[in-house]
Amino acid sequence: MIFLSPLAVFTKQIVLPYEMVFPLKEAEFEGCKFTVPNQTRRFLQSIYGDYMSYPPKVGFWHHTVEEMVKKVPFEDAVNGFIDRYGR
Repeated sequence: MIFLSPLAVFTKQIVLPYEMVFPLKEAEFEGCKFTVPNQTRRFLQSIYGDYMSYPPKVGFWHHTVEEMVKKVPFEDAVNGFIDRYGR
């Protein structure tokens, strides 16, 4: 078994064609070189589906954030930060 990622190992059973993964090739990302699957885009689509699209906007507002905003208005919080740390 090849460890691909926690997502791949624990949520799906995936069988990938040999030629999709091998021979491995080298890719550079932010100045570092990594070994990646032969057909990288096809590999990522197999594991993650539509990996190039942004996820849908999630509406999340925790009640503690709402309480904090009620206690300290935004403008007061910003001014306090500026007073403490400068501009």
